[in-house]
Amino acid sequence: MGKPLFGAFHVPLQALPDMLLRTHTRLFFSLIMLACMSMYAVRLKAQCASPISSFPYTEGFETSNGNWVSGGTASSWASGSPSKPVINSAANGTRCWVTGGLTGGAYNDNENSWLQSPCFDFSTLTNPEIRLSIFWETELQFDGANLQYSIDEGASWAVLGSEASNSTCLGTNWYNYPQVQFLGDRPGWSGNIQSSGGGCRGGQGSGQ
Repeated sequence: MGKPLFGAFHVPLQALPDMLLRTHTRLFFSLIMLACMSMYAVRLKAQCASPISSFPYTEGFETSNGNWVSGGTASSWASGSPSKPVINSAANGTRCWVTGGLTGGAYNDNENSWLQSPCFDFSTLTNPEIRLSIFWETELQFDGANLQYSIDEGASWAVLGSEASNSTCLGTNWYNYPQVQFLGDRPGWSGNIQSSGGGCRGGQGSGQ
């Protein structure tokens, strides 16, 4: 049974062409099912109709959902002010994106969901960077989330960064777990608050 996962995104610098926060709970398929791909591609192209090209870009979701969209199998993502046993506030302000609904508890069993940003045009940038605030509480090793990007309108997705990025502090507060099972044994945020290698922390979460 899963526990809440919270993604409140504040991006004061630059992001990636199109960002995807993918969450997985137990018994997931780690990829979007092929039957959904054509509809998914249409939605992604709509997201990219007017890419963001003015930076720095910041989104706190206080006035709207920021043109971020959610979906996937058994998705429980909601945008608003959370009032939950564990997650009862946002990183800044009062609103955020959160799984498990705004007043419920855990994300769904068999959930394979994602939260996707608008598209970004980085043609004028030399060294784009993303910063975000994230709070998670999942089943360590089995469930988790990571950040993925696409440069081909969603035909393929790549994981941004690795657990090693955290231990070397090249990605401060980056992934805290090297192989999350239902992320296809790829790195991600899993479990809850804990120290990572080097001088960086694994991020914010509730204690054991």
